[in-house]
Amino acid sequence: MVTIIPVLFVDDNREIANIFQFYLEETGHFTVHVCLDGQDALEYLDEHDIQAIISDYDMPQMDGLTLLRQIRKRYPCLPFIMLTGNDS
Repeated sequence: MVTIIPVLFVDDNREIANIFQFYLEETGHFTVHVCLDGQDALEYLDEHDIQAIISDYDMPQMDGLTLLRQIRKRYPCLPFIMLTGNDS
């Protein structure tokens, strides 16, 4: 039996989020919920069981590092992966 891992994907770019969601769910190992900003992600986490977060680094209002700091305060052991398309 395959364990399905609930993942939260946070990115302000809906197209990129949809691509990641599709490919992760296609593996059969993940369910993915997408939030388009950090505040929505924090609110979603308060109400849902998430086992990992994947977040963009560069987002308006709340960047990925700020989101990570907020999550570490509430959920210190939750796995967090940060991505960026910024080449610098």
